[in-house]
This record gives sequence, C-alpha cells and structure tokens, in this order.
Amino acid sequence: MLDLIIKKRPYCELCCLTCASAVTAAEVLPFGTEIGVRDGKIAILGCGLEVGDATQIIDADGAFVTPGGADSHVHIEQDNAPTGDTWETGTRSSIAGGNTTVIAFATQKREEESLWPALEAYHKKAAGNAYCDYGFHFIITNPNELILNHELPGLVDQGITSIKLRLAEQGNTDSYFHSVARPQIAESEATYRAISLAEITDRKPRRDFRNVPNGVPGVETRLPLLFDRTVDQGNHEDGYIHISLPRFVQLTSTNPAKLYGLGDRKGNLLPGYDADIVIWYPEDVNESTPNGINGQATKGVNRSSVKPKTKRFTITNQNLHHRIDFTPFEGIKVRNWPRWVFLRGKLAWKRDG
Repeated sequence: MLDLIIKKRPYCELCCLTCASAVTAAEVLPFGTEIGVRDGKIAILGCGLEVGDATQIIDADGAFVTPGGADSHVHIEQDNAPTGDTWETGTRSSIAGGNTTVIAFATQKREEESLWPALEAYHKKAAGNAYCDYGFHFIITNPNELILNHELPGLVDQGITSIKLRLAEQGNTDSYFHSVARPQIAESEATYRAISLAEITDRKPRRDFRNVPNGVPGVETRLPLLFDRTVDQGNHEDGYIHISLPRFVQLTSTNPAKLYGLGDRKGNLLPGYDADIVIWYPEDVNESTPNGINGQATKGVNRSSVKPKTKRFTITNQNLHHRIDFTPFEGIKVRNWPRWVFLRGKLAWKRDG
C-alpha cells in the first residue's frame, strides 16, 4: 500500500486550471497524473491510484510538480575559506528554495597526511544539522603518495565523485592573487565569481584573499529565478531567453545528479527514484500558449480571456532563510515559488506555515 499520493487536480472547464502537471526531464506528464510514494521512493505514476487507510493524500491544487533540485556547488561551513552559512542555515535555505540535495566542499588541511580525518570532520559538521541530503566535493591540499595511490580511489566508495586540487594558494596572499589563483580554465563553471572578483581585486586596503568569501548567496533563489523563465510552449517576445519545463528539470535536478553519481536515485520523477518532490503554487495560464501544455489541447479555454502569468513573489533578503545579510537578487519579482517540498517522501518544508 502507498504511503503518499500527490494528486494534481484534473482539467476542469469551469476553473480552467490547465497548469496542473508533473514535470520530468523528458516531458510534462498528462493532466491528472498521480505520484504514488512508498518507503521514501516514487513507486508508481498513474491515475486513480489505490488508497489505503494510512495513505496520505496531497492535493497539488492545480500546480506544477517538479523533482527536488540538486545544487552541485555550495560552500557551507568550510575550513579553508570563510562562508556565511552553517550546515543548519545553509541547508534550511536550500530546502526552502526547493533544493533537496546539495554538494558542498570538504577541505583537507595542509598539514594532514590523510584524507579521512577531514572527511570525518565534515560529516560531523553536517550530521544532525542538515535539512536536506548532501554530498561532498573533496578539496585536496596535500596530495602525497599515500593519498594519490591508495586513498583517492577509496573516495568513490564513500560517495565522493569529484575532487579539487589546491596548489596555487601559497605565498602570494594579496587580494589581487585571488583571481590569479583561479584561472579561467579551472573555473569556467563558476563565471558568476568574475562579477564578485571585480569588486575586490583592486581596492584598498588590500587584504589576504583567503579571507574573502567565495561566491554569492543563491541556493534558495536559484529555482524560482530559473522557473520564472520557463515556458509551456510557443514563442515569447519579451526579449528574455526562455526554456521549456523539462529543460528546467534537466538543469536544476537531473543533470547535476547524473554528474555526481546520483543519477540512479535523484533528479527525476520516475518510479524507483527518491521521492524528492517540489510542489509549486498554482498559476495562471499563459496566453502565449496556443497549443496548450506540452502540445496537449486545452479544450474549453477562451484564450482571449486568459491572463498572462503574473509576478507574485518579490525576492527580499528578509524573507530568505540563510545567515547572510544580503541577496544580489533583492527586489526581483518572480512568478512562482516552492510551496511544499518533500524529502524522500516526507514533508520537509511548507512555505505557508
């Protein structure tokens, strides 16, 4: 018997709730598709799923449902660099933004001759303090023979599939060398840092760049910001780049999970995957969608009377859940936000109380 069923209200000509579908990495599923969960996993997708006495029913209320996000580049309570968030505040912000998995950096201390003390220390930091699932990128600062020939292969057995070598941060610690120590060839995936670096590399008084926080706060806002640029179908003439809903799932969930060894359990709404599920708020139909959602007809809708999707949420630092005193997205309006977030089948976040 199922533990949980997430229903999407079927199409109704009276209420015109046409935006009511689950989104996978490949498609927007048909209206009325239900997601059945058992033992923390997605057990079945279908209609009219059998309900038991103990089955919890969640009415998605005509909203889109997507997989939990996987943020594969976060800095939380890092030893080798200042970070604004603890494991509690960083993962709280993550889950509130619809991210059910983060991959953070764990750093070996330069005097350590082995990787295992650092890995154990970072697990202790996270244990009991994480609101979401987590993994590690491992930063190696002392790549000795023992580590390279014996311990490095063992990281895979610990679930770590990526490493970063730090060989440049010795001697030159003036703020200018923050950029020198991070050449483009090694940091192409983090171009947003260039903007931050422009603010710090040529100012006085000069400071030891190792005390400069890396990156900008964004784990809680990344899904709403990207979801705001999704389209159901058709062309938009607002001058912005738009992506499809399945592409949104690929970019925020499926692809990061695959890249870091989680592709068999995270990042999609399919049977056998972890029931990491985000339910958004119901939203208006976009009148630039003449063929309905994912090419499916929306019979009974008077297109001339349908309003465009409205921007209902304004990003303010006051409403975010990190431990940082600013957001670079202050004042930006987005049309939607994660309403309920489930982690392995359990409700982990409810935005309205």
